[in-house]
Amino acid sequence: AFDWRNSRRLASGSADATIKLWDIDAGHSVTTLVGHTGQVFALGYVPNNPILASGAADSTIKLWHADSGQQLANMEGHSGQVFSLAIDASASRMISGGADNQIIVWDLATQRSVVNLAGHNDWVSDLTFLPTGEQLASVSYDKTARIWTLTPPQAVQLSLKPAPTSALVSISAHPSGNLLALAASDNNIYLWNIGAAVEMVLPDQTLTGVTAVKFSPPGHFLAASSQTGAIRLWQVHAELFNSAP
Repeated sequence: AFDWRNSRRLASGSADATIKLWDIDAGHSVTTLVGHTGQVFALGYVPNNPILASGAADSTIKLWHADSGQQLANMEGHSGQVFSLAIDASASRMISGGADNQIIVWDLATQRSVVNLAGHNDWVSDLTFLPTGEQLASVSYDKTARIWTLTPPQAVQLSLKPAPTSALVSISAHPSGNLLALAASDNNIYLWNIGAAVEMVLPDQTLTGVTAVKFSPPGHFLAASSQTGAIRLWQVHAELFNSAP
């Protein structure tokens, strides 16, 4: 797991239950955060803030002060490993998903859970807020992807074709809020037009063992990584936002 604080600071999580904070210019770690008792699977910096959130195999989420290295909070709510987390742009809410098949919405100010979203039938492998902050999207080992509305809590399952034959492992929201990219461990990469509720065609997606997908911050490119170490880039064209594939 890793996340950027800015262009010079990076946090990485490890199987030894530690988190290292890296100085990119110096080329070495400057702080090691110790507190988890299981592998660290998920990391996320709070926007415009020195606070780092971490999720781990010990089923907890911790908040850390990235400057002092101090642990600020230990948040318990999951009954299994925490695989993913995301923080909204307003820095007020965090979402987490894991091996208990649950998605928890947290209030960062109080460090308390405010909503538990149930619907997936297997591990929640990845999730993301949509740019509005009022919706989130998730993917799971149950081979489904869902878009959730928080008020009131409800979900819509995406009709992906061909239907995934194995776990969905990664999801990324385009900065415009109109497009989702999803990756399945059967090597399929899906693009979903949110407004039109239709799937788009991603050309020439020859990549074996897809592990993650991510839109670039401006939204001009989509990157995908694989188990072979290869990374593939696609340019995001305007026609992907049209109402029909």
